[in-house]
Amino acid sequence: MMVLMGPQGMGKSLLIDFSTALARDKGLTVLTAKGSPVNSSSILHLWRPIVMDLFGLGLIFSKPKSDWPNEEKLVELLESQLDSTSVHYVPLFSHVLPISIEDNELTRSIVGKKRLQLLSTQICNIIYSRARESPLMIVLEDLQYFDSVSLDLLLELASNVRPFVLVLSSRPFVDQVPEQVEKLMNVHNLQLVQLSSLSVKDCEKLVIRRLQLRVNSLPSELMRILPQAQGNPLYTQEMAFGLLECGAISVSDDASALSINQPLDHDIELSTTIHAVIRSRIDRLSATSQMVLKIASAIGYTFDQKTLEAVFPIEGERKFIKNELGALDRLGFISKVIHSSTNTFTFCSLTILEVAYARLLFSQRIKLHQDIAQWYEGKLSKDTRGHKANELYPLLAYHWAQVMEAQVPSPDPPIIVKVVEYICLATSVASKNPRSFISVDWFNKCFEVLFKFSTLLPPHLRRALTFSVLGTEFHNLRPFSSSDFLSLSTRSSTFSSSSSFAISSSSSSSSSSSSSSSSSLPSGLQYPIPTPSLRYLVNSDI
Repeated sequence: MMVLMGPQGMGKSLLIDFSTALARDKGLTVLTAKGSPVNSSSILHLWRPIVMDLFGLGLIFSKPKSDWPNEEKLVELLESQLDSTSVHYVPLFSHVLPISIEDNELTRSIVGKKRLQLLSTQICNIIYSRARESPLMIVLEDLQYFDSVSLDLLLELASNVRPFVLVLSSRPFVDQVPEQVEKLMNVHNLQLVQLSSLSVKDCEKLVIRRLQLRVNSLPSELMRILPQAQGNPLYTQEMAFGLLECGAISVSDDASALSINQPLDHDIELSTTIHAVIRSRIDRLSATSQMVLKIASAIGYTFDQKTLEAVFPIEGERKFIKNELGALDRLGFISKVIHSSTNTFTFCSLTILEVAYARLLFSQRIKLHQDIAQWYEGKLSKDTRGHKANELYPLLAYHWAQVMEAQVPSPDPPIIVKVVEYICLATSVASKNPRSFISVDWFNKCFEVLFKFSTLLPPHLRRALTFSVLGTEFHNLRPFSSSDFLSLSTRSSTFSSSSSFAISSSSSSSSSSSSSSSSSLPSGLQYPIPTPSLRYLVNSDI
């Protein structure tokens, strides 16, 4: 097992791309997945593409849903690849596949953490089985964005005898290192590779390769400014592209020569940070290309063409988006996801996403997040069977939270309600599986939102949301440890006192709230109800 550790731009992704290409040339089956800040609280989101490929379902699920086999055939396909013991746990795979598999007599009684632990064990067993059949390599990028359950699965996978190659990458952890990662670093036969700055000579080789030059060395004028990149591969690459695009340097038609068109150390202003270099490259794009890239950055690290077209503000230019995405792909800003029928893309680095997002005006960001959230709500309303619920709830919580934070110190009550309820839905997914494991991180976010903005909500609505959060947590997080109870009790009592009502005294105020409950609700608000308790409390006299 190998772990690549280094700051942004140090070449982790390039090394992984090279490693995976080499492994495929050697006949290994390569399974890849990447962590994402948007989905960092979505349980086992990272492992979904791995599981799909293990069962040979990646190409099937990349097609439009209308082209999928019916669920019975999909379940039969899963069962045909499992042994006589594992086949009884097929319903557990609903957590990592976009299909709903009805519980059987065995899985119906499995709840809480035990459910996820058994699923993790089954995934590990499948990986071991596939690795014994043929050489296997698993690549997981951006360890810093893994959710806690994914880290548990990874630790279980790495702690046992591994008949496969496991490659991980991560930025250094800014906050406290998760306990699972500390244990992972002590696993036997782990090789930790700390990426350091490149030498000037290595930077020269990188520029030659990225510009596809047929030369052995660069002009001395260009070599003099390479140290400004401080050995950072991404900075070096972006600086070279920037000089080429602004006309300071040029390459001959046959790539056999590189010419300097103007002094590089006097008449041209060179950016001193990675972000500034990328920013200058983006500024040289056409207006439409810039807008496509910036809107994509608001959607997230991974985005699809359909969503981009839906929220693109200039309707007359939507027909050009496909060509613009192709151009941005060729220029190295984004990369198309292989085997995706929906034209899905990812940013080539998080730094490019961050810079593009920063180029949006504040008002543009908020409008985009709201439009994206409403687009996802439209998709959710059409998803009558709940296949997309697990995927959409965290995205809805994220985008509505961006809208809410932008309205601080006085966000609209309807937005607060949406954020809290989508966070509840993201963790419990009550409409699909009331026994789903709940991420404590998401519930901490719930209480943070309620505590911060409680005074902006009508009292009965504060009470309804609090009961919803507490009730969902009690219902889904079983069995509770003593520390869970203590934490929940502390948070709930703190919130209750801060929002000027006590749960224990709610019945005494029933008569006054009865007459005003309907009139004090925010006008025009459509409530996505996460639990029966919230539906009861919003419409009752409590």
